Amino acid sequence: MFENSLGELIKVKSYIFPQLSPLHLSSIQNDFPNLVELEEFCEGAILYQIRNRFKQDKIYTNIGSILIAVNPFKLLPVCFSLLV
Repeated sequence: MFENSLGELIKVKSYIFPQLSPLHLSSIQNDFPNLVELEEFCEGAILYQIRNRFKQDKIYTNIGSILIAVNPFKLLPVCFSLLV
């Protein structure tokens, strides 16, 4: 069980990600818009950060010069404008 930067307790069941190693606390305490800044760059930390940012409607995440975009299945002001 982990606590993120929003104070939410996160419990990951071992059968969901049995092959993932435990995350370093610094990887889940802060929001990282660029995942290169993670102290521990591993699959679990990447998945956690993308999921956490998605829940905050931050659908864009960088890994260096690579942009990851997650489809939010809803309109967000960062993507769409009323101006034509």
